[in-house]
Amino acid sequence: MTQYVQYGGFNISAPRLALIDGSSDVWNDLCYHGTNSTAAHNNIRYGENQLLINGAGHHWDSYGILNITAEPDFIREAHGWELRTVHSWLQEWNQTHGISQRKRDEL
Repeated sequence: MTQYVQYGGFNISAPRLALIDGSSDVWNDLCYHGTNSTAAHNNIRYGENQLLINGAGHHWDSYGILNITAEPDFIREAHGWELRTVHSWLQEWNQTHGISQRKRDEL
């Protein structure tokens, strides 16, 4: 647990950090949404870049499959959330660094 605490433990925070957990993850109690993360911590941070994927296990959102339409709806929705979140970060970067918007390939 010491390794987690050095980065803020359950209070970890960074401007471009998305906290994504699966409710059925075997490691969930060590994660942001786990039972070891107190309500006080989560009440402060909920609403930031976090997503709990109900019914998902460890890394279920990490690996896409070639046939996206064959993914379960809840994983497809999580992938959509991840893409929208990163896209908004890229838009913010472009705006704050004076980079003109140009068409990008789909991710």
